[in-house]
Amino acid sequence: NKNFKKSNNIKHCGTNLIFKSCPNGDHKHLVGANFCRERFCPMCAYRRQKKFYHSTLDIMNYIAALDIFHYTFLTLTVKNVKSYQLAAALQMLSKSWDKFMKRRKIKALVKGFIKAVEITYNKDTNDYHPHLHVVLVFDKEYYESHYISHNSFMKTWKECIKATYDP
Repeated sequence: NKNFKKSNNIKHCGTNLIFKSCPNGDHKHLVGANFCRERFCPMCAYRRQKKFYHSTLDIMNYIAALDIFHYTFLTLTVKNVKSYQLAAALQMLSKSWDKFMKRRKIKALVKGFIKAVEITYNKDTNDYHPHLHVVLVFDKEYYESHYISHNSFMKTWKECIKATYDP
């Protein structure tokens, strides 16, 4: 079955690594491997995260050098869910993000964004906390004339996720 194949891929991920010595011989670097590229493989997730981090950093450094934009870091949360509710929570998170970005004020001010989904696990309560980490890009004048307060972001997100609590 499909789950057996995935788990087998993860089990054998990274078991064959090929390294090559650098010309000066002071260290080796990876030139080949049998990575599974499965979404939930810890090794592949780590490699994806490193690649995402470095490409994001390159983009942000380039934009910062232009000196015409400001960044705001935003974490958008929902209540913790049990494992059987996780897929539905992730779908809701995605749809709510789309609604959030279509809000008139957000749409008018945001010039770009970088978004990452994170899911943390709480061993004590045996539940999951899906949330979004977002870097929003605004024009340089954002803080002087169009600043959106924390409470305003929270109120907008609360409406988008249709919550009765303050996220």
